[in-house]
Amino acid sequence: MDIIPKGARAPIIHHYEGDFTGNFLAIRAAFLYQLSCGSTHITSVDPSSKLVINVRYLEHQLNLEVPARFLIMLKRQRALGLSASTWSPTVDAAMEHRTT
Repeated sequence: MDIIPKGARAPIIHHYEGDFTGNFLAIRAAFLYQLSCGSTHITSVDPSSKLVINVRYLEHQLNLEVPARFLIMLKRQRALGLSASTWSPTVDAAMEHRTT
């Protein structure tokens, strides 16, 4: 089951296209409440002009630290053999992408 949190504007769901044989566990994590406060600025008196929006993603150290520790925890669990037979192939791809 895919759950998209209310208010999430970015696509956080990745649909893996491949052959699945057997049962798998797919773990998805999203850091929805970042610690960096973004800003919106009015740049002109013209109401049709666009705003300057700076979301400041990953500017606070903990915004990087929390997801990194989560991925390290997943990698350790996999290395210890905890439910290793039920991991989804997307977890392998995500861990390789994030840790390299």
